[in-house]
Amino acid sequence: MRVYTNPIGLLLLSFTALVAVALYREMNHRQVAVKKDRAMTEIYARGLYSCSYFDRQFQDYEYLLSTIAGEAALLYKAERIQNIEPHIYTIRDLKNPETAPPDFAYAPTFKKNISLDYVTFIYPNITDTPSPEYRSMMDVLSLLKDSLRAAVVNSLVPPPPKNADAATINHIIRNVTKPTISSVFAGFSNGLFILYPSRTDVSPNYDPRKRNWYINAAASPRQAIWSKPYVDTGEFKDLVITCSRAILDDYNQPIGVTGADVSLSQLISTLCETGNSGKFVKNKFLVDESGNIIADSSGKLLASRNSNDELEFRHFPYSKFLPKMWEHKNGWLFSEEDGVNYLYFYLEIESLQWLYIERIDFDELLTYY
Repeated sequence: MRVYTNPIGLLLLSFTALVAVALYREMNHRQVAVKKDRAMTEIYARGLYSCSYFDRQFQDYEYLLSTIAGEAALLYKAERIQNIEPHIYTIRDLKNPETAPPDFAYAPTFKKNISLDYVTFIYPNITDTPSPEYRSMMDVLSLLKDSLRAAVVNSLVPPPPKNADAATINHIIRNVTKPTISSVFAGFSNGLFILYPSRTDVSPNYDPRKRNWYINAAASPRQAIWSKPYVDTGEFKDLVITCSRAILDDYNQPIGVTGADVSLSQLISTLCETGNSGKFVKNKFLVDESGNIIADSSGKLLASRNSNDELEFRHFPYSKFLPKMWEHKNGWLFSEEDGVNYLYFYLEIESLQWLYIERIDFDELLTYY
C-alpha cells in the first residue's frame, strides 16, 4: 500500500506544533511571572507591617520618655508644695516590713515584691537622714509617679479593659501579664534616683550618674539613646533593652536622665506572630548593625556569657548579604542554596538600627499561588 505525503502540509503541521509549544511556554511563563509578582507583593506587604510595628513601638517609647523628661524638668525647679505631705519611701524603707509601702507584696509576674502605688527613692549616703535638698526634691518628684505608672500600664499587651480601675490594673500587672516596660526611672545630677515600680533588687548605693544609660544620654541630650540588649538580673532572665533621654533645664543643659527598661520577650512573641507565616518561612531575624542576632522566630535567647561574663550573641549565618542589606535598607534578594531558591526579605528598623529579615523558601512559597 503506497502512502502519499504532502510536504507543504507536513511543514504547516510542524509549524503549527512549534507555535503551540511556544504559546504554551509563553503562557506558562506569564503565569509563573504573575504568581511571582503576586507572591512578592504579599510578602512585602506583610513584612512591612511587621517591621513597622516594631519601629512604631520603639518610637512610642522614645516619645514617652521625652514627655516624662519634660515633666521631670518642671518638677525639678518647682518649690516644695505647701500643705501636702506625700508618702516618701526609700530603698531602705522597702527592706523593712514595718516601713514598706502598704501594697509592697509579691507579684508572680515579676517574681519579686513590688509596689505599684508608690515610687522608691535612692540618694547618696542613704544610711543617713536625707538632707533638706534631697527631701525637698523627693517631695515634688513624687508627683512624677502618675506618669511613670502610665508608661508601665500603657505597655501592657494586650491592653487592660477600657475603664478598668486602678485595682483591676494592679491585679493584671501583678498576676496576669508583665508589662513590656518593666521599669521606669530617673536620675539627677546630685545623685538622686527615683524608681517605679518600687522594688528592692537595686543596691542602696546605686549611683545613676555612673551608669551607661545616664552617661550616654547626658552626652547626647537631643536624642533618645538605646542600649545594647542585655539579660536582667531577675529570676526571669529577660532580654532587656534600655532607652534613656536627658532631662534639660531652661538653658538646655542636662540636669538628669530618665530611662525605661523594655523587655524584648513580648516583641519576640510578636516577631513570631506577625509578618509572613507558613512552612515556606524558614526563619525571621532581628539583626543589629554588628551582625548579631538579637532574636529569631524560634523565640529562644540566642546569647551566652563569655569568660568575662559579657553577653555574646550569635552572628547572622548569612552575613555575606548584610552589606547589601544595609546599603539599600529595604528590599529583597535571592540565593540558591543546595538546590533551593531562597528569598531574603529585609527592612531597617530605623529607631534601633536593626534589620528585620525573613528567610523564605521561594519555590515552596509559589506552590501556595
